[in-house]
Amino acid sequence: MFSFGCSKEENQQRTESKIEKLKLEIKKPAVSGKYEVKLLDKNGIEYKQIISGRPGKYGGKIVLSLVSSGPKTFNYWASTDATSSSIAGTMFAGLVERNPWNGEIIPNLAKDFETKQEGREILVHLRKGIKWSDGKLITSRDVIFTWNTILKDGLERLGARESLLVNGKFPEVKAFDEYTVSFKTERVFAPLLSELGYPIAPAHYFEPILDEASKGLVGEAKLKKLREVFSSLWGTNLNPKSLIVSGPFVITNYAKGERVEMKANPNYFVVDEEGNKLPYFEGITHQIIPSGDLELFKFISGEFLYISLTPDTLDLLKQIPTKNRFSVYHEGPSETSIFLAFNMSRSSAGKNVRKEASSWFNNQKFREAIALGIDRQAMIDSIYQGIGSPLCFSTSVNSIYFDKSLTKQCQAKPQLQKAQELLKEAGFKLDKNKQLRDSKGNLVSFSIYTNASGATDTSSPRELMAVLIKEQLKKLGIKVEIKVIEFNNLVVRIMQSGDWETCIMGLTGGDLFEPNSSANFLYSNSRLHIFDQRKQGTANDTRDWEREIDNSLKQGTGFLDFEQRKKFYYKIQNILWEQKPLIYLATPDVLVAVQDEKIGNFAPSKLSGLAYNIEQWYWK
Repeated sequence: MFSFGCSKEENQQRTESKIEKLKLEIKKPAVSGKYEVKLLDKNGIEYKQIISGRPGKYGGKIVLSLVSSGPKTFNYWASTDATSSSIAGTMFAGLVERNPWNGEIIPNLAKDFETKQEGREILVHLRKGIKWSDGKLITSRDVIFTWNTILKDGLERLGARESLLVNGKFPEVKAFDEYTVSFKTERVFAPLLSELGYPIAPAHYFEPILDEASKGLVGEAKLKKLREVFSSLWGTNLNPKSLIVSGPFVITNYAKGERVEMKANPNYFVVDEEGNKLPYFEGITHQIIPSGDLELFKFISGEFLYISLTPDTLDLLKQIPTKNRFSVYHEGPSETSIFLAFNMSRSSAGKNVRKEASSWFNNQKFREAIALGIDRQAMIDSIYQGIGSPLCFSTSVNSIYFDKSLTKQCQAKPQLQKAQELLKEAGFKLDKNKQLRDSKGNLVSFSIYTNASGATDTSSPRELMAVLIKEQLKKLGIKVEIKVIEFNNLVVRIMQSGDWETCIMGLTGGDLFEPNSSANFLYSNSRLHIFDQRKQGTANDTRDWEREIDNSLKQGTGFLDFEQRKKFYYKIQNILWEQKPLIYLATPDVLVAVQDEKIGNFAPSKLSGLAYNIEQWYWK
């Protein structure tokens, strides 16, 4: 994610100059700090000891805001929306994690790991004696279940399995004993170590339920049943006592549409520098708020510790007096990449798309012309009031694998004349009414689907982007119809029915350290290959350039050396830039207001954000 037509520094200055008018002090997350992990063996339990910050004091609760209609599930592995993933994700730990200051991979549930067979095997040693929140030991059984059932059998919902395939094969995962697990691939697969950060699930809870549900079934019928049952577990109507977690907090109560209440996990496996068990807080309440304005007023009254700011709430923040001191942190562009996607499917998955529209979307010059006709800067100025950044790629500008030479080719402002020339070259022309028609005389028009806002919100940024695209494409003679529907219905259309022409969506998460984390989107047969959803077992109609991306991604994972790997990832970025199956639009800059003087060990990281160490926070 980066700025078109200006450097990152210039965009930062523009954002700060707007904020300076409000006379707000802006802080930036730090770029370095201390964070070491050691093993502390205490009464036969091998705790993870964090050497960072200072010892805190126990007690008190914290209230955080959640501007949302609420979570859809508390099953992390079955979640498909950001709210569910965010809340559920804090309750479960992976074998490894990233150092918040330098991105290095460090032990988490694992006490250590070693690479063997010239990089083809990773041997993981789990911490002995650590427990789930219900008191059961965390062992290799949990790791095997997570990897060989949830991941390998495709029970999870976001396509993480695709990012783990090596030559089409899932890693061989075996347990040697209760605390030792081997991960093997038939060739060197560099991303495997970072993928060990995938959250581990409690096998002793899930396995008996799934075994009973699938009794007597085999093959696809069994897999279908397993996926169906697994997705239904730990839904929002659950009994909180059934939740079993490894993270610092566990849910005690969910009042639908109101709040999610959590308490400290007494069996959390992490301790501070002096060996004191974390977390320090007794609990957390996520209060569900319907709008940013209400969230702001509650922050000003001191109810919330921190809130995300929009341009509107930023103005209000200055206008409304408050007795509580706070700081505003500028974290840079959001990690959400918002894009316009074309339904380019040529198989049965695209049967509901008009033939002529499918022909246009599969024309590279047509897609290029649409990209040139979009005014991203207008989106920044009108939707984000200047506090945002235009996008060009899904790869973050901060990624160590980002090809910075591509930034020179990107433009924020539309280039209508060049777009018209490309359309003419592709056989399109304007009729006497200045409406665009293809070579067969068909009027060029298409629909843009996007998701609706919450019931009490005004139009969402994606809706407004669709409106701006509609108005801009009128200048090219193209008629656009906007269709705003509920998010889950949008997902069904895109991922299952194929009944859509174009859509505006967003994907969250970054690939700062590992481009293969986008494999579930990049591979031509992956679940999140949005612009061409291929059903398993259908005829192979992969395009040449898609095949190049597939091959480059596979080759890039085969080298441990950074310089060798980045050549392949640069190639992928260049292909996507040239072909434009997705047109990236714009994203807001992340601004957060924080009452930071109230909290001990508050040390926001440029890489990991504000709350990566929330288990270490305490009331001063």
